[in-house]
Amino acid sequence: MIKKIALGLIILVSLVVAYNLVTQIMEAAKYGERLSQAAETVYKLEAQNRELKKKLSEIQSSEFI
Repeated sequence: MIKKIALGLIILVSLVVAYNLVTQIMEAAKYGERLSQAAETVYKLEAQNRELKKKLSEIQSSEFI
């Protein structure tokens, strides 16, 4: 009887640990996706910034005036 209770507790603890592990893995995947989206946004904004700096230098040049 004691062995059955011990086995049941071990199984229960194993299930809880497995559930927590799966939850953490899923959260990490979500964070990775968010990080990828943020990196893509930064890349687009940097490209836009380079383009705007180029336009600004053209406007400030003596040839434009």
